[in-house]
Amino acid sequence: MDQLAKFVNRLSEIVGIAAGVMLVVAVLVLNYMIVVRAMGYSSYWEIELSVYLLVAATFLGSPFTLKHAGHIGIDFLPTVLRGRWSRILRSAAALLGLVVCIFLAWQGADFAFEAYTIDEVAESIWAPLLWPIKSTMAFGLLLTALQYIVLIWDGAPIVAAERGH
Repeated sequence: MDQLAKFVNRLSEIVGIAAGVMLVVAVLVLNYMIVVRAMGYSSYWEIELSVYLLVAATFLGSPFTLKHAGHIGIDFLPTVLRGRWSRILRSAAALLGLVVCIFLAWQGADFAFEAYTIDEVAESIWAPLLWPIKSTMAFGLLLTALQYIVLIWDGAPIVAAERGH
């Protein structure tokens, strides 16, 4: 299990960095669009590309965010309950997150496979293939599910509750 944990943690870091790069590229593309339109020109691909990059960054950044406990959480009940009940609640939430990620990764894989088999393209002038963007949902959420498994195995929901995080 230690080898899997190391692999998942390293992959989460790499994919998280890639997601950060995608965010930077999306911002640069939008700035390019503003400058080009201010000069009186127009093009059609910038907003669509930026949206695709933001969607991909969201899914691909998910395991990195989970690994670093960067998600937004409501800690009212775990804080009020304290002790054993707080650990149970946090562990149950981690298990629920794992189940949801597995389900959504499965759905994302189905969406991506369907888009790939029919060569689905966006309904725009640019008309990019949609399977690459849809596959980020499957990959990102599968990696998030694996990150949940690592955190549960390592007892992270329990440890986080004891440290007051």
